Amino acid sequence: MKKVGLWMYKNDGGDIIQERLKSKLIKNNIFVLNDFDLRDCYIVNDKILTSNGYDLTKLDCLYYMNADEQSEHQLEILNALSISGVKLINPYNSHINARDKFVSNFILRKNNISVPRASLIPYKDNDKIKVIFDLFKTVILKPRNRHGGKGIQKFTSYETFKDFQEFVNGYVDNFYFEEFIDFGDHDYRIEIFNGNVIGTYAREKTHTFKTNISSGGIMRPCSVSNEQISLAQKAVESLKITTSIVDIVTDRNKRNYILEVNPIMGIFVEAGMKYSDKSIIKNPDLSYSNDELKLNVLVNYITVSYTHLTLPTNSRV
Repeated sequence: MKKVGLWMYKNDGGDIIQERLKSKLIKNNIFVLNDFDLRDCYIVNDKILTSNGYDLTKLDCLYYMNADEQSEHQLEILNALSISGVKLINPYNSHINARDKFVSNFILRKNNISVPRASLIPYKDNDKIKVIFDLFKTVILKPRNRHGGKGIQKFTSYETFKDFQEFVNGYVDNFYFEEFIDFGDHDYRIEIFNGNVIGTYAREKTHTFKTNISSGGIMRPCSVSNEQISLAQKAVESLKITTSIVDIVTDRNKRNYILEVNPIMGIFVEAGMKYSDKSIIKNPDLSYSNDELKLNVLVNYITVSYTHLTLPTNSRV
């Protein structure tokens, strides 16, 4: 019997989704372990143990989808599981590269994928920081490993940034900057699993420059172009990531840019809208009501040796 572990978010309807996923896997004669927290796991010699003593190295596969409860210790556990031969969705190195916004931007640019101009500069190198402000004009400062738009700052001049720089003195070694892309009132999100598009939607901003739901962004239906789909698929291929939501914006000259390739799928949108306190809309539009499709694709991927889907390559839903 194949053994699968699930470590998923429980808020925003995640507990309901996890039970639905578990039920589907059990029907496929798969043993499911989900009563554990990766942050509480520990290692003794070559055993990776849950808090109640189950050895996770016995698993064939681990599906993890939890942004809010990540920790450095949990990442060490993921790495150890990967080294032990447990199949991770997403693969550990791909997850780490996508999670780091600087590394992700760097890899995408090296693969000729359209991303904002970016720079990583030592904290005290004021001369180079000034050059970046002269070059980018409006600068976005991004924490490299956070999600949900947390900590992202926008600066229109070096003078305004200087006060922030003095405030964080001693807390950071360097700054990761991106050029601000003026993209209008919404972004585009393309959900991808194993190279296939399984959902799309937009987030309309109410914040001055952020579209994140946690910053007041409002989900709405949207049409995505073939160019945007191709861009998103090339991005996940470059990062060798299995499942992601790719965030794309279009500037005033109609050029598309990838702002982020998320290291996990995010949330199941229907359940999230129905059960999350963050969502002001409780009846999701049919165009992004894809929870059942996502569950079936995931179950099929896990069941059939982690490599094959019933969806054809480059399919669109």
